[in-house]
Amino acid sequence: MGQQLTEVKAQQAENFGIQEFNRRVAERVGARPRTAEWDASAVLTTRAEAVSGGELNQILSQLPSGYAVLFGKPDLTS
Repeated sequence: MGQQLTEVKAQQAENFGIQEFNRRVAERVGARPRTAEWDASAVLTTRAEAVSGGELNQILSQLPSGYAVLFGKPDLTS
């Protein structure tokens, strides 16, 4: 596995909004965008509960606006 990881080419990160994120998740899992949004939100909300507020803010600050709702938050946490 280590060899496979070193052979992976570095990719430029893409910047896209939450609707495109949901569309891409839906496409990959073969679901409707709304279902993909619910599923992604369930996973990310669970992740948000497992980290501190500061760690969550660090994650959210690196994402375009609008992604906080997928983590079960209206915006950056306090």
